[in-house]
Parts: sequence; C-alpha cells; structure tokens
Amino acid sequence: MYNFDVKNIKKTIIDTIYWIRIDKKTIVLAKGKSNSYTKNQIDKNIKNYKDAIIYRIKIKFYNKKKSDNNGPIALDIDNYIVKNNKLKKKKIDGKYGVIWFEDEWLEDNKWNKKYLTTVINNLKKNKINIVIPGINFYHLMGKK
Repeated sequence: MYNFDVKNIKKTIIDTIYWIRIDKKTIVLAKGKSNSYTKNQIDKNIKNYKDAIIYRIKIKFYNKKKSDNNGPIALDIDNYIVKNNKLKKKKIDGKYGVIWFEDEWLEDNKWNKKYLTTVINNLKKNKINIVIPGINFYHLMGKK
C-alpha cells in the first residue's frame, strides 16, 4: 500500500500535539507528545486566554496494513474556546477534522513541518475548509 517510509518522518518529528491560538496573533501555546502534558500547559495559563480560539492539532501516523486510512500521515484538528477559565470544545464549520497526506504525494514532495503552518494559516484566513464528512487531502487544498 505505502511505498513511503514513514518511520524516517517519525524520527524527525519531536512533538506530535500542538495547541495554537489563532484568534489574535497566531502563537503556539503548548506542544509535546501527550494530550495530558500539553493540556496541562494550557490549563496553567488559562486566565491569559479569555475568549481565545485555540486549535489542537495532532500529527498522526497510520499503519499501511490497515485499510481504514487514506495515507500514512494525517493532521487531526479540533477547535476550542476559552470560557470562564475553561477549555470548551467548539466545532467551527470548516475548521475541524482530518487532513490526509497521501503516500504518493509524500514520495514526490517529502515531509516538511511547514505543512502544519500552511494549514493553520490557511484555515485562519479562510483560504481552505475541511469538509465533514469527506476525505480532505493536503495536496487538493491548493498547496503543493
């Protein structure tokens, strides 16, 4: 199924979970390898984020032997808002869901962490939308 060696990419990606504030200046609030660690980082400073819109992005890797995926790498994006000093999940139309990186596309273009920045900036500027339900491929979102 996949010809692309995802193991080499995994070695280069140190952090797989990012919490990014997007309502004002785009800024990474927390990053790491675990949900609990990164969420605790947000909770420590939650009073500073009143009414903030925050995206949580998880970089996920998929096994080529499973048939229920659309590529070896995906960005899983969730939206949150800070209300009453608590993070509340909020589904913002076109801004949450999964963006897939296909094997063939990765073979041609290689992995680059700038893809994460490109997705965030394009979502923030309404240049792209994530369609639910649907399969959202990075290369079909106008970036190559």
